[in-house]
Amino acid sequence: MAKRKFTSRATRVDVSTGAVLYLADNNHLDCKIINIASSGVLVSSPRMVAPRTRLRLALTLPKVGKPLAVEGIVMRLGSKSGRTLLGIQFVEQTGVFMAAFNKFLAWY
Repeated sequence: MAKRKFTSRATRVDVSTGAVLYLADNNHLDCKIINIASSGVLVSSPRMVAPRTRLRLALTLPKVGKPLAVEGIVMRLGSKSGRTLLGIQFVEQTGVFMAAFNKFLAWY
């Protein structure tokens, strides 16, 4: 079971599952989720994406079923142990997204 991290902003849940980032130029990146919160996600990416880049995400979360679609903005860049990390803030979460995300959190 994943560990929850409590911060002043949001509860982050460590999870190792897939995410696809769709960029404005119709390219996509297959990424791995490191942790997630209702406000955003940290992913390991095959390459850097410029800060403030707006993108679409398809997140695959355990116990949710089909991938969740949400828009986000790259807010942080980093690297750890040779991995490229992107901190993405969600924007305009729909009620469907939040209901599915809460179902995922309840499972943890």
